[in-house]
Order: sequence, then C-alpha cells, then structure tokens
Amino acid sequence: MAMHCAPRARSRHAVFALVAAFAIACGVSIPVVAAAANTPTAARVTVARRAKSVTRCFGRYPGDSPGESSPSHAGAAGASAATVPIRYAPGCLGHDEPEIAPISSAANTGQDLTWTIVLPSDGTGPDARPVIDLGPVFWFGASVHDSNSLFGQAFAELQFYPDSVLNAHGCASNGNFDIDLTPNKFTVCSPVWAVHPNSGIEYATFNAMLTPSGSGSPLVMNSGDTVTIHFFKGTQSGTPLNVSVTDVTTGQHSNPIVLSSPKDGPLAPAAGSNSTSNFVKWGNVDQPPLSFSWEIGHANVYVYPQSVECVPGMFNCYSYNVTQGWAQITPLVIRSAKFANGVTPSSWAVADGQGGAAEVNEWCGLYDAVGSGGSCTFPWYSYSAAAGGIEYGGAYANVTNDYGAQNQFPQTERCRSPIGPDTNYCSTTLTPKPPIP
Repeated sequence: MAMHCAPRARSRHAVFALVAAFAIACGVSIPVVAAAANTPTAARVTVARRAKSVTRCFGRYPGDSPGESSPSHAGAAGASAATVPIRYAPGCLGHDEPEIAPISSAANTGQDLTWTIVLPSDGTGPDARPVIDLGPVFWFGASVHDSNSLFGQAFAELQFYPDSVLNAHGCASNGNFDIDLTPNKFTVCSPVWAVHPNSGIEYATFNAMLTPSGSGSPLVMNSGDTVTIHFFKGTQSGTPLNVSVTDVTTGQHSNPIVLSSPKDGPLAPAAGSNSTSNFVKWGNVDQPPLSFSWEIGHANVYVYPQSVECVPGMFNCYSYNVTQGWAQITPLVIRSAKFANGVTPSSWAVADGQGGAAEVNEWCGLYDAVGSGGSCTFPWYSYSAAAGGIEYGGAYANVTNDYGAQNQFPQTERCRSPIGPDTNYCSTTLTPKPPIP
C-alpha cells in the first residue's frame, strides 16, 4: 500500500498548514501563493513521473470520521457498549460520497434493482480531462445483513475504476484493488464493508472481481458503453445478494458475484423496501439500501500516487472543480433504475456525507471564490432530456433541470441516527421527479 498523505485539518484557516503538510508527507516541493480574503490558497507541484499501477482501498464513508470522537453505541442492536470512533482499517480510506437513489416503499424493492447506465468518457477538447482526474471510484451500493457487523449491517459497493484495468493482483480480500492505467477502460471489484462492533474498525468482509461469463479474467468495459447492473437476492443457501453486469454495447455478460463472506457467511439483502427509513445505521446519510455514488475528494491516483485525499481549493483536486474538471469529460448517465416486478421509483433522493457545498465553504471561505479557477465548486446531479437520463458532474449542455445544482445537498446534519441526534445528513427529494423509468 502507498503511504498516507491525507489532509486532516477541517477549517479554511488551516489550508496553508494542509498544503505544507502534504508537501512534507509526500516529499514534493509546493510553492504556496498567499491569497486574498475568502480566496483559497493556490499551489502548484511538479510530478517527476506518472505511475502506471496503483494499489488502493476505498471504504464506505462512516458516520464517525477517523480521529473524531464517537458517542456510545450502547443499547443498539448488534453494537458494543464501548465508546469508540468508527475508523478505517490500516491501508483503507475514503472521503466524500455524493449519493443518488431511486426511492420506493413497495415490498422487496430494497432487494432487487436493475440500473441502466452509460459509462463516462475522457474529454477530447483543448481543456480535456481524463475521468480518473475526478475520482478513482464510482460505485453502486447495497445494504446487506451481517450479524458480525455493527447494527447487523454491512455495505456492498460494486466499484467501477475509470481509466483502469485490474492487473494480476486483482481484488484483494482486505478491500485493496490493484490497477493499471488504461484510458477509457473500466474494470470492477465488489468489496463489502463491515464495522467491528467493539473496535469500531471498518473492514472488508468480502471482495471479488467482476469477470466475463466463463472466464476468470477482469470484465473490461469501454467508455460510452451502455451497461446494466442487477442486484438481486440469490437462491444459494442463506440467500446472499447477487450482482450481475451486462455490457449491452459489446454483448458481454458477467459471471454473477455471490456475496458470501469467508468470515461472516452469506450476506443477504438487509431491507425490504428501498426507502430512506432503511438507511445504513453506521453511515452518515439517510439514503436507502440501494444507491449510487461517486467517490470524490481524491487526486488522480496515477499522477499523485501518494496524495490519497484532497479538498476544495487544492491545485490537483478536480473532483471539486465543475468548470475545469467535470465539464471537461462526457458524463456518466443513469438511464433507468427498475425494481423487480415492474416497480418504478416513486421519487429520487440525493445526499452528501460532508454537506456538499458546505464543505467547499469550509475550505475556501466562499463558494466559487474569486481567483479559485473553479476549484471551489461542488458537482451535482441533473436531468437531461437530450442525454435521456440523470447526469452527474455539473453544467453540461442541454440540461433540463439542475435541481438547485450544488445546493441540492443538505449542508447540515439534521437527521437522527442510532449513533446520536443530528448526526446524519438528510436526503433531498428531486422535484420534479426525473422522468426516467
């Protein structure tokens, strides 16, 4: 695993210290230019080489951030009486996870869902960016039952790696994935994150590689391909959640991934309906069991292999730059999300585990601060009739409704969780409902 060079300060007044600490930890020289009031620090770095391969482990962002105090979990089902923070296992990390989810209160909708998406593509214009600049992982998630995990819940992520092909090391049992830089290609691992109820450590209880039918090699998909992702309750002993993927464009079908942990056994779907009342209790948003998110707050892992996290206003943090980052790719499009038996979403909800635009304000002092070059902005979900679905990223052409853009995400923790009052970010219902099945 690469060493951690992760910024931990949580105030805009600490940006100078953050950048200096990054330079010391990562062994690079970064000249810092003083900025005017409410303007983020500017910085530049010269990277001697571009890494071809990286190893990473990105976990579910928990309700108690690493290093922060946690209230007692006493009295909660499946929880310990110990007062411990929820934190990542050594070598794993996470950051910001803006989520979107189709909502339904109908029975079994939290157990069977088929997504149809179009994979994003690297930009081609004069200011083009590779998709990997915007974040190393986007995932389709599912809450599953795990009696050994805090509150009896674990969280599965079908992680797509942009501009990357899994190499011979593949998907490790500890949640690691090992990838090689391969523009406009995607491969997938499926880690499942659990939390030890006594230590509070979040760990991978399962991980597997997505493979083509009849093969043990990675299933490789292309930018622009139309892909379906099907989560469903399996017929195997213990009814574990299964996941199958089809690349509609190329005709490739995956072997099903059967979520059965060597340690914790079959990981069955955790809830009946895909409603916000069935949120992951050790998480920090009240999103339903089945959802989508893009892991942002990370620099390009190939260009900056030791910079494992970044924040708004940093020179290399294009995931918080709508104009110079997200606008310079062809976006991911969610074409549909259909539950079993023909049930369609009653609504769509979004949430962010760090307050969306509030995180930008915290680091930059002002959203889209003068002189920031777009590095103090936050990506959002929108509906495009022209694209035929929900897009993620920013101000793309022909957007029909941006749902308040960056302000669609609640900026304060106002929802209660078993961990304590006002510890979760609530969901926002997109109105009017995006007109996709």
